[in-house]
Amino acid sequence: MPRDHQLKVSIEHELAEKFKARCISRGVSMAERITQLLEAETRAKLARKDALCLDTRKQRRGATLKAIAMLEAIKDREEVFLSNIPTNLQGGTGYEAAEQAIDALDQAICLLNDAF
Repeated sequence: MPRDHQLKVSIEHELAEKFKARCISRGVSMAERITQLLEAETRAKLARKDALCLDTRKQRRGATLKAIAMLEAIKDREEVFLSNIPTNLQGGTGYEAAEQAIDALDQAICLLNDAF
């Protein structure tokens, strides 16, 4: 039976800003890139076989709550970024990317909340 894995994510302000800028410069949504990174890390952990055991519903729920908390923290940072964009730059690519990221993160949070 396959085992689930845990991923640790750093959301330091400087790192988050660099990540956002890089996504915008490459024309990639943050949600898409986060998904790619999560998939890559999951594959790497499977290859190393050092996965966290999530055999019980309680363990899976706890891991889900941690994931929700991380997504909410990322969403909060994105909302701060969005609120600090000057009025004359609203509607630009950075603003639209931030809006899309917030929407995608909201959807992910809702889906995870609905899972349990």
